[in-house]
Amino acid sequence: MSNPAVIILSQVHKVGAIRNIRLEDNIGECIHLHFNEIRFDLSIEELKQLSLIMQKALIELDGENLTLISKDFLLDVYKHTGFKKPIIEEELVNLSKLRFIVRKTFKNYLNLNFIKRIEDTPHYKYLNGDKEPFNKYFQENVIGIDNDKRLKRKNDNFNKIEKTKVVVFGKNSFLIRDGLHRASVLAHRKDKDTKIIVVRIINIMFNKQFSIIWLKNIYSCLKTGLFIFKRLIRSLLEKAKH
Repeated sequence: MSNPAVIILSQVHKVGAIRNIRLEDNIGECIHLHFNEIRFDLSIEELKQLSLIMQKALIELDGENLTLISKDFLLDVYKHTGFKKPIIEEELVNLSKLRFIVRKTFKNYLNLNFIKRIEDTPHYKYLNGDKEPFNKYFQENVIGIDNDKRLKRKNDNFNKIEKTKVVVFGKNSFLIRDGLHRASVLAHRKDKDTKIIVVRIINIMFNKQFSIIWLKNIYSCLKTGLFIFKRLIRSLLEKAKH
């Protein structure tokens, strides 16, 4: 029996000796974990157990500092260190000194990134009564949790947020890569000049598309232009047939 759908949950390609790691949800069958040419078939419970074992092993290998980073963002950190042990430093910084990446979508096709102060982000504006920009803001969330619920949950758990940390890549950067929700709540409940702990990942591999925002925007424009061009050619070919 063939399964009705395969959902790719996560994947990594061509990192050192790793040619391919891919985690799939094969609906109607089981979870598949592909490691190069090897495939493991797992139930949901077995995947949970494996995840806990690997998390414990990772902390033993690379140190307790990993607990400073959100689990949801840990894969991104390792991707940009080339899967080497992250070198981590902490620094206390004024929120007003930090900058945040905000995505904007135009005509449902073009996604561009802009660098904003905390008070100019849709997240902070939402907490201060201007809800429309945030309700239109696209972001990936945990299944069953929308933008509104996610931010309200952070705001309701302010006692934990007060001790929160945000992540930047690089020795001298103040551009936040993870922690916009937490920082928005902290600025809303306290002040834009309140201090927050910045976790710096020092040994980041330079990547033009990732590290330089305007280059990423150019790539997005080219990708969108190619997509529109393909649709136009397809449409002209269909008309020519008739």
